[in-house]
Amino acid sequence: MIAVSLQSIRDHNPCRPSWEQLLRHTRPHRTARDLTYRVPLRTIIDLLGLDDALWAFRALDKADTKWGVLTTCDVVEPAMQYIDDPRPMECLCVMRAWARGEATAAERTVALAAAWAAERVAEQDVARAVEWAAARAAVWAAVWSTELIGTRNAALEAARAVAWATAQSTEWGIARDAHADARAEQEKILRDALAHASRGERLK
Repeated sequence: MIAVSLQSIRDHNPCRPSWEQLLRHTRPHRTARDLTYRVPLRTIIDLLGLDDALWAFRALDKADTKWGVLTTCDVVEPAMQYIDDPRPMECLCVMRAWARGEATAAERTVALAAAWAAERVAEQDVARAVEWAAARAAVWAAVWSTELIGTRNAALEAARAVAWATAQSTEWGIARDAHADARAEQEKILRDALAHASRGERLK
């Protein structure tokens, strides 16, 4: 089961409304000052929603970091259909390989640099806003497996970039529905990943 301690959540400065709601919800299971209680991510997504669950990735134990990398890559991959540049998708493949112990730190660094370069190229052309967002999603996913882990909210930023790219790729009139659909798909991906983890199944 993937879970995070209340102490770890507090150490990452959560927003006050979500923090207080989480404290109230967990109060029957702990003493008033006990922050060692571990909250399942599934509880966080049920109680506070997708964004707060993705935010909580930053509080994952080190042992669960690679699960976080694989899950973030799964969240991001749908956006790769919007970009012709192969580097962001190649970056996701390398990050997955690194999480499985099949790629080196050097290969990981090179892949991140390439995805970042693809993002900068797309950013220079306003007509390629969707591609820029897709590349940015891959970059944020890759940030998970670098020294930046824990300093930035990579999982949440990646998911937001995917939803934005999906919305921008549609006609204006249905952009809001497309954005909502993308967010619903992200929640499904996260819930499926948590279910696999609870059964001890390995993500691929």
